[in-house]
Amino acid sequence: MDEIFASAKSILVVWMDDTDPESVPMFQETLDTKAKQAHIVFESVQLLLECKFFSLAEKESNEIKI
Repeated sequence: MDEIFASAKSILVVWMDDTDPESVPMFQETLDTKAKQAHIVFESVQLLLECKFFSLAEKESNEIKI
């Protein structure tokens, strides 16, 4: 697993609403140590779902205007 983190270019970490917020920084620190060159992004699953929904709604709105 360490080899995978060491060679990763991008890492997306998605957490659920019931995740203990105090555990996220500790996990992020571990990833920062193991992933030497990766761009690491932490996102809430709820935020991702809202963004996806907004993106789909915007796409449908644009298609209707055409």
